[in-house]
Amino acid sequence: MARVLSQRKKKNLSVNIHPSALPAFEFYQEQSFLFDPNILSPAALSLMNKHQIFQGTHPSETQYFIFSGFTTLNFSLNTFNIKDATVLTYSNLSDSEIKEIAWLSVCRTFLSSLQNKRLEIFRIALNQSAPKEVIHSLFNSSPLTQSLLSEHTHLSISGLKKQNKEIEDISNIQIVDIFESLKGVYDER
Repeated sequence: MARVLSQRKKKNLSVNIHPSALPAFEFYQEQSFLFDPNILSPAALSLMNKHQIFQGTHPSETQYFIFSGFTTLNFSLNTFNIKDATVLTYSNLSDSEIKEIAWLSVCRTFLSSLQNKRLEIFRIALNQSAPKEVIHSLFNSSPLTQSLLSEHTHLSISGLKKQNKEIEDISNIQIVDIFESLKGVYDER
């Protein structure tokens, strides 16, 4: 059962991401978004995030662990002020339930705002990072295939394969550059 964390209990809390939600948080932070939050003013960002509800656990008098709500635009632990936030706290969720809630929150955000040109990168990253159970729950398949993603988006399978080829080409160029740099170092010896 969830309770709203009182202002009194918010005093002197250190806030961090729940360990079970950390992979979802890191995945979210590494992605590209449709809108660049750096273009919006701090006042606009604050207004957009004003009524966001954060969910987490309160394991001690001095700690609060967020597992949902970090998908707000431009969220940062460094600037997050728990005293100004609407915060729900749970006391009886398992680590697997927390992990599922975090990943579903991340997927909800991305499935409504992904750039078409980044769909294949997202599909690959999601298959590598998200728990198989979450992918299966959302898409009735695990892993998320190009065919299935194509059915859910406005991009053909051939468009996804083209994006995949571009990803491979970039990766190959980076590997060649690394080897060329190393070769130059050893040739000088």
